[in-house]
Amino acid sequence: MTLPLEVNFWNMSPEPSLEAAARDELCSLEPDEALTSCRVSVKRSRAGYTEARYHIQVVVLAGPKMLRAGCDSLWSRLLRHPIAPWSESVELDAAAGALHRAFAKIHAQLR
Repeated sequence: MTLPLEVNFWNMSPEPSLEAAARDELCSLEPDEALTSCRVSVKRSRAGYTEARYHIQVVVLAGPKMLRAGCDSLWSRLLRHPIAPWSESVELDAAAGALHRAFAKIHAQLR
């Protein structure tokens, strides 16, 4: 890759675990095709009283092609107790899952 990975965080402090996950996902794409650059944005917003929502946007330049994919981490309230809020680690796990799904979409576009 000619330019380094760029990870931007919006409405939250930088999270090293998400940045490391983005690097790992990018390394899995690297052998497939010559990538020029990759930009990942992680946006955090409140979606309700106790829920946090992460929106992941990935933009990859691969030669003359520009590939984009996005994914949200908001899960249904039915998946957890309706009164207890999610812990921060569960929210970050949901964000990492959204990151993985976004990179899976990029991988599918490269094929």
